[in-house]
Amino acid sequence: MKPGGGKPPGNRPPGNRPPGNRPGYGNKPYYPPGYWHGHRPGYRYNPYQHYHRYGYRPWAWATFGGVAAWIGYSAATPVIYNYSVNDGYVYNDGVQVASVSEYETQADQIAESVPPPDDASEWMSVGVFAILPEGVEEVDVTVQLAVGKNGAVAGTYYKKDGDITLPLKGAIDEKNQRVAWKVGEEDAITMETGLDSLTKDQSKVIIYFSEGVSETWNMQRIDEETAKLAQQEIHNEDLKGQLVTSYQELESNLDDSWKDYLALPDSIYSETAIPTKAELETVIKHYQQIQTDSKYQVLTKRPEFQKTYQLLNDYLKDLEQQPEVPAPPPAATS
Repeated sequence: MKPGGGKPPGNRPPGNRPPGNRPGYGNKPYYPPGYWHGHRPGYRYNPYQHYHRYGYRPWAWATFGGVAAWIGYSAATPVIYNYSVNDGYVYNDGVQVASVSEYETQADQIAESVPPPDDASEWMSVGVFAILPEGVEEVDVTVQLAVGKNGAVAGTYYKKDGDITLPLKGAIDEKNQRVAWKVGEEDAITMETGLDSLTKDQSKVIIYFSEGVSETWNMQRIDEETAKLAQQEIHNEDLKGQLVTSYQELESNLDDSWKDYLALPDSIYSETAIPTKAELETVIKHYQQIQTDSKYQVLTKRPEFQKTYQLLNDYLKDLEQQPEVPAPPPAATS
């Protein structure tokens, strides 16, 4: 079964805006609060868990010349794809190219044409993109993409609605500079764009859904401000996941009284809440108190205790580096 169950890629993000007015964002996609934040108790969570093999900076991007040189393409001029789909046909910049069925078959063949390299040094990250239906600002789907030196494509698909993370893999067609990738492993859907689009801030992507349904969506690179926020939140979530896992190893060897004394804050298991500084400091004081008392060394010398204690301090330090949201202003009175 896929993470999250069901057939997630084929489920389209809702296009309806939530109630209430929201400030205009122009061409900038809107990430709802906590988009990059999530956690499941007992599960090491990272919405971009698949990107680690492709390098530390998944948000980095390159020029067309840089990507072409990386994969050894001699083409100096990019092919521009400005897709649209209408009445069963694919159009590029208003010119009919092929039937959707024919183009989809080609995209599937491209996506499966090159095996992914195993060596991390063979990959170049080209960025993280929001995938948005026409007319929709609020982001539900993002993809992180990396390009292999042999023309392979790989990365991660993340869908906030349902908290679904899936690997994606595909390839580049050198002749036509088409890039196609499949999301998931069972009932996979296919997405495609142009090679030049991987170096742009805004472009188009065709999504071939199940049952012959195809649509063009917008593909927008996340901006630097959002990228930094995402990196911080993902790093924080990674620490939280490690902390929970480490504590569970420690807890398995404790009696009930010690479990109560060394327990992590309840909020650390929440999918929406974040532990407060005060909550973490209280727990850390418990660990610190027995750490400095030699009569408890049978417990404190255990690797799982030392690891949990260190991760608690690291997690607190990480939270302290995040800017706090101030309280809202007083409500207007009539």
